[in-house]
Amino acid sequence: MSFFRKTVKGLSWMGALRVVTRGFTYARTIILARLLVPAQFGVFGVASLALGFLEVITETGVNVFLIQEKAELKEYVDTAWLVSILRGILIFLMIFS
Repeated sequence: MSFFRKTVKGLSWMGALRVVTRGFTYARTIILARLLVPAQFGVFGVASLALGFLEVITETGVNVFLIQEKAELKEYVDTAWLVSILRGILIFLMIFS
């Protein structure tokens, strides 16, 4: 398969993933807007914004490394799992402090 075909295939998969993800996010927002009162929906919006920001600034890139690594992954999986757990704890502490 040529480089161009691989690129187009990868871009189409990424585009499809983004469309599906945005669709689920949009549906979740519509459902929550119907279920919550405006004040609660505002709190949800602020919390979502804070969580998204904290996820972006604490991104480690371990998942990208694991996807791109050609060698055996068994030696990296435990470390990646631990880093993900520590990142989650850090985000929790930042939100609830």
